[in-house]
Amino acid sequence: MGNNRIQKFTSTGTFLTKWGATGSADGEFNHPRGITTDSSGNVYVTDMGNRRIQKFNSTGTFLAKWGSSGSADGEFNDPFGITTDSSGNVYVADMGNNRIQKFDANGTFLTKWGASGSADGEFSYPASITTDSSGNVYVTDMGNNRIQKFTSTGTFLTKWGASGSADGEFNSPVGITTDSSGNVYVADSGNNRIQKFAYPSEEPETPEEPSSDSDGIPDTIENSSPNSGDANNDGIADSTQANVASYVNPVTNSYVVLQTSSECSITATTTTSEDNLTIKDSGYNYPVGLTNFTTDCNTPGFTATINLYYYNLDSTNYTLRKHNPNNNSFLTIANPTLTNLTIDNKPVTKVTYQVTDGQQLDIDNTTNGTIVDPVGLATLAVGSPNTGL
Repeated sequence: MGNNRIQKFTSTGTFLTKWGATGSADGEFNHPRGITTDSSGNVYVTDMGNRRIQKFNSTGTFLAKWGSSGSADGEFNDPFGITTDSSGNVYVADMGNNRIQKFDANGTFLTKWGASGSADGEFSYPASITTDSSGNVYVTDMGNNRIQKFTSTGTFLTKWGASGSADGEFNSPVGITTDSSGNVYVADSGNNRIQKFAYPSEEPETPEEPSSDSDGIPDTIENSSPNSGDANNDGIADSTQANVASYVNPVTNSYVVLQTSSECSITATTTTSEDNLTIKDSGYNYPVGLTNFTTDCNTPGFTATINLYYYNLDSTNYTLRKHNPNNNSFLTIANPTLTNLTIDNKPVTKVTYQVTDGQQLDIDNTTNGTIVDPVGLATLAVGSPNTGL
């Protein structure tokens, strides 16, 4: 850091090359802090004092940079730790802003999570960051003396640690990494030691919060949704309706509402990032993820009307797309209705379409009264005029 340069060595410590100097031009540094590589051998550096990320090839040739001072998306306040995942995405511990930012390999902002505090998903100086082979993200929450674990889209999974010097306790944990077996290594800076954890593959059970209906979404989440817990604005609290589920979309951190026909009951619903798909939808991007749900309509062959409400989203240039995980195929859903609404003084895109039990859009391929339906709003790739769910 003090020499404002990167040095490269063999695995046995033989010097190979170096690059960098003090400054703010391309390839220059002002206190470089974190460093990581991707599967192609490119090198990413958090240039902390210049509030930016710089990308180089393996011999130090400058490739790209992004970031500036601030708190908006893609801006930084003391970027510290940095890591990549197997898809080439880049995660940055934006320490001064107490958040994690996620980018693609070219620096395009994808998502963020975190705020100042000590609750789950909050940080007090997140310092270092790493991923495991499953794409999970681990963060050293230095000021809170703990480790936090998240999915690749920022959903909180678990945490461990407290202030102290006993096993499993920390004093300003700074560095973190994982190995191919899933073990986690932490540089426990204030205690001058390294701690190794073999965290269980199954997360510890968390007591279930009560849900008044069948959708499995806790009442506390639905009652906290916009419009005083009536996020679809039908005059009835979402938590009391079996055919309505409202929750925070982990891809966008904004609320989404799923509403099926009144004859149906939602039994499961989640939103997943396109990063988690085994096969990507060629030519399409899914900026709000894909909504996966199961709804029990009791009557075989029933045609259900589906309404999705996406908060803080304008409907311009979206198309409805369907994902079939059975064969990793995608198709465009014909004739959906996309409407711009304002609910609780917030912009909302409402998407309406129909699914018939046992037919093409029902991916369990069985006429049994239960509809299984993964869909998502997507945009066409750059240069294309439309998008789709």
